Amino acid sequence: MRIGYAGVALSDLIACPFCREMFAAGEANKCPTCGLELSPISKLPTSYDVQIEEDAPRDPLWERLPATYWRRGRGALVLLGIAGACCFFLPWVHVRTPEIETLSGYDMARVLGWVWGCLVGWVTLLPTVLSRRSVGKMRGARVAAGLFTAVPLVTTLVLLVHPPRGSTLVPIRFDFGVGIYATMILALVALPFAITLGGRADDPAKRPSSPGREHLH
Repeated sequence: MRIGYAGVALSDLIACPFCREMFAAGEANKCPTCGLELSPISKLPTSYDVQIEEDAPRDPLWERLPATYWRRGRGALVLLGIAGACCFFLPWVHVRTPEIETLSGYDMARVLGWVWGCLVGWVTLLPTVLSRRSVGKMRGARVAAGLFTAVPLVTTLVLLVHPPRGSTLVPIRFDFGVGIYATMILALVALPFAITLGGRADDPAKRPSSPGREHLH
């Protein structure tokens, strides 16, 4: 009566090529049940049960998609994230007094540190979306994608509603530039894509079946 082989390395085991019953090296030469010669377990082909499990249809919700997959909001968010990051370096403010100068989002962030959140939101959105290669993972990233998209929106709204003010002696006069409006519009467009990233769970992405994995129903 065999008890088990705790402490025996898997590479030292031998097994029957048919029933896959395992023995310690040197314990037997033939399988007592099948009468076949025993072989090192590392040299045996994959068992039938494992092949059946590997060939079983996978849940389409978690099937790995190509890196270039652009549907279900994935491609839209990538393009909007790149465009939003570029807008950070466009003119955000045109100062009229006390000096005449044009400030981008980058220039403003150097003075108002919290404005950096706008760029961080766009830049972090890109790897968050690109790293999701299945419908299930895309759906699981909705909260993060929505948060990263909302940061530029909140940043621009705060600047528009509560613009910087100068002192009584040195008033500041300025006009907002195209960069801040473009950032706000891009964030508004991206937000619906972020909160619906991955689409519906009952409508998984359709991909051609791999050769040799067609199944009859």
